[in-house]
Amino acid sequence: MTIGLAKPAGARMMAHIFERFDMRIFVTAIVAIFLANSGNAETITIDIKRFKFNAPTVQIAVGDTVVWVNQDGTRHTATARDGSFDTGALSKGKSGKVTFSQAGTFGYFCKFHPNMQGQIVVN
Repeated sequence: MTIGLAKPAGARMMAHIFERFDMRIFVTAIVAIFLANSGNAETITIDIKRFKFNAPTVQIAVGDTVVWVNQDGTRHTATARDGSFDTGALSKGKSGKVTFSQAGTFGYFCKFHPNMQGQIVVN
């Protein structure tokens, strides 16, 4: 007959703490990796001023976000020619944003002022 020795209560408690500590380190590492990978996306701002988009052509990466900010006293939109996005009417000081999830070239214009045009190139 073999008799096992039980761990003293303090040893059991320390083993439990180390198990939880190791799990916390693991979870923290996974969260850090996730945040590092998702933090690469950028936000690009395009001002609308004097009836123009201040950056007629912008090159971005997949996952980046473009924000249009209306600095004019009249309403404007940023509307994709292919219908894939539309900021809606933006009054002075308001903004609209679009996150681009696939590569391509996206021409856009203002619905109220069709001569206002721009292009987003997503690589």
